[in-house]
Amino acid sequence: MNTRHWRLLFLVLFVVLLASVSGAFSQSLSMGSLSLDYRGNLGLEAWYFPLESSDSEQPDWVGTLQSDLDVTLRSPWNLDFRANPAFYWDLESEDRRRVNLRELYLDWYKPHFELRSGWQTFSWKTVESYSPADFLNQTDQEIDLLDAPKLGEPAIRSRFLLGDALQSMLELYYLSYFTPARLPQHGNRYDFLAGSPITLETETSQFQYLSSKERWRPQGALRYKAMLGGLDFSVFYFNGYARYPELTPANPSNPLSPLTHRYHPVHKAGTFFQGAFGNWLWKGEGVYTQYEEKYTMTNFSNGKLITVDPYFSYTLGFEYTLYGIAFEAHDLGLLLEALGDSHPDASLSELDGFRAFRSHIFAGLRYVFNNTSDRSILLGGFANYRKPEFITQLKYEERLLKHFKANVELQAVYLESSSDLNALRHSGRATAGIVWYW
Repeated sequence: MNTRHWRLLFLVLFVVLLASVSGAFSQSLSMGSLSLDYRGNLGLEAWYFPLESSDSEQPDWVGTLQSDLDVTLRSPWNLDFRANPAFYWDLESEDRRRVNLRELYLDWYKPHFELRSGWQTFSWKTVESYSPADFLNQTDQEIDLLDAPKLGEPAIRSRFLLGDALQSMLELYYLSYFTPARLPQHGNRYDFLAGSPITLETETSQFQYLSSKERWRPQGALRYKAMLGGLDFSVFYFNGYARYPELTPANPSNPLSPLTHRYHPVHKAGTFFQGAFGNWLWKGEGVYTQYEEKYTMTNFSNGKLITVDPYFSYTLGFEYTLYGIAFEAHDLGLLLEALGDSHPDASLSELDGFRAFRSHIFAGLRYVFNNTSDRSILLGGFANYRKPEFITQLKYEERLLKHFKANVELQAVYLESSSDLNALRHSGRATAGIVWYW
């Protein structure tokens, strides 16, 4: 961590200490015409991997201390300031220690217009499982591959409300500076190169960009949102760098040289929707991706040149809720989603990144107790309907003593030895965590 990160770390720890001695007081402070709202959490999560890995550098246990601070300063001039840093501290690995600045922006708003500038986190996800449309923010896959936290992006977002009767909105996004991907390194249970002598380049100054402006290449998105037949419906267009890089040898003449990142400009267009009809909640996402220029790369397995063609990715499904299933307040949700894209048979080495769910079904049961402790149980998982691949999850969550929340999770992974994701076959884990909220 550099000096700036250490300063942010000490700031987070100071706020945690301040909250611990002032937790009995209000979470809102008045300062004349200004008001300050704050909240946060501090948690510890432990992972245990029961399967022994063939890579001796991969751990059996992972412990992570996490903290989150959310502060909003409100003014009478329709101008707010928000800061939301997140802190991760792995008890063993320095590669998983960092401070992520998820939000740090000014927000100016009027009845039919809003302008927000600074580091921001956006959410375009409507589905329960994997979201192909929720890509504006880069994610930190070194923290957790399948549930990667988002990284804040320096951006300007303007929002126009197009009349109350139309229930529609137009959003414009400008992302000024590109954030490279954070991928699992050696020693991480989600390392795609586990057991290989090849490593990933981590020095961002060595990354390559197919634009002369490199990380300063402008990126933009346009989104139109409206109510359509009871559906909350959106269409969008994006132009910028693909979020997942091409991994290419830093020194092409040395086959064992580290793999560096190469980022290609891309066009994306698509739609997503969600709507409730009685006990049914329908939701879906679809994204078409095409690269600005011809995208060719070398297949690592046979050395042949491959062209990445345009492709369409989707997730489509529903949730059906049975109210009062056993007791009056208890509900049972039935989840079913289909995931895929237009290249389901291509190997991972022929694709433009980690496109794992190309021919899958996600199914699950969510039992909600609707009590004061927000107790819930989720049983679900992914299954590949073209070959035997399974990722299953059982998760239990409950609030304790008003300000604490505990979770226990079991995650199992089954993959064939010939699977593109074979390096993840030892990533099944048991998780236990406790979080204190203030």
